[in-house]
Amino acid sequence: MRPGDRTRDRETEPRSARVPAAGRIELPLDGKPAVTDYVRRAYDPAADVSVVDAVMQTGRKHQIRRHFALAGVPVMGDPLYGRKNKNAAGLKLCAWGIEFTDPFTGKPASFEVPAEFAD
Repeated sequence: MRPGDRTRDRETEPRSARVPAAGRIELPLDGKPAVTDYVRRAYDPAADVSVVDAVMQTGRKHQIRRHFALAGVPVMGDPLYGRKNKNAAGLKLCAWGIEFTDPFTGKPASFEVPAEFAD
C-alpha cells in the first residue's frame, strides 16, 4: 500500500469488552509505522466479543490481526496471533472494501463488496 491508501474491514471480532467504542492503534510493525482506526459496532457480553469496523491507514502484513492481538484483544478464531479464542467458524475477519491510488493513472480507486454479501 502507498501512503493514503486504505482498506476497510467488517466483521472483525476482537474478544473482550476492553475494546473502546472507537480508537486508533498506532504500533510499529516490522520496524515500520502502522496505523489502524476502528469503531466498535456491537458487543455481546455473553460471548465477550465485539464487532468492529477497522480501517488500515497503512498496509503491513497481518496488520489488523497483529494490532488487535498486541492491544490484548485478538481477532476471534485467529490461529496465529490469538490465544484461547478458538472459533468453529474460523477466523472472523472479512474485508468488504478497499480504496487506493491507482499506480498507473494516479487516480483514486474504490471497490466494495455488494451489500448482499457484506454482512
